[in-house]
Amino acid sequence: MLLQQLRLWGRGLAISRAFARVRKTSGKLLTEVPAHVRTMATQHVNYRANMHLTFFIIALLGLSEQPTSSSTSDSLGPLMPSFREGVELLLRVLTPVAKALTAKAATAGLAECMKSLGGVGYLENEDMMFNIARLFRDANVLSIWDGTTDIMADDMVKVLKGNSGRRAMAVLSECVERTVESLAKSNSMMQEETAKITGAWRSWLRDVERSSAEGLKIRGRGGLDKVGLDCLCITPGYGRV
Repeated sequence: MLLQQLRLWGRGLAISRAFARVRKTSGKLLTEVPAHVRTMATQHVNYRANMHLTFFIIALLGLSEQPTSSSTSDSLGPLMPSFREGVELLLRVLTPVAKALTAKAATAGLAECMKSLGGVGYLENEDMMFNIARLFRDANVLSIWDGTTDIMADDMVKVLKGNSGRRAMAVLSECVERTVESLAKSNSMMQEETAKITGAWRSWLRDVERSSAEGLKIRGRGGLDKVGLDCLCITPGYGRV
């Protein structure tokens, strides 16, 4: 499911890039229009972040099924829990988060790709390899299939407020804070940003601890978006970007 969302989005971005290299407006290529390039760049950064989050989920799944594999754990550094239960808890919390956010991001991203082609992007293209309208239509079902965004948010709350909720919160918090600390140490220019992430993350943790399960379910999407945003911030490159 996650890879299907990214596949559609990635294809849309490829079409958008190719179109920008040949389409002219006011006598210049779209690649020479600063606003257009900025929008495309933003979409590619979002795509890369969601791709890293998805493959982090895949790595967690692999390590939960093959706990003796040390190469996966070593390559992911501070992101990966050091014990099997931690891996399984992190996988359980982040799977609904990644499913919901990646589906929403892919749909929004393909809408931007469609707009980047102008009217032709909205039309059905005879060449199915370049039919962004179909990609966009197919992507919309992914936020419904196997659970809507609200259902995924509800599932996340079940874990955080369930029997293993405190352990899951501890593992998730350790993953976020260790990675943010590693980012701050590896790049002095990111200290202000990492401080903001840490502050916002701790504020959310306090809110979860004070709130009831029903209260969190009512605000479900907000909590899901918060966890997802922090994970999207820390997974790409793990301090190497």
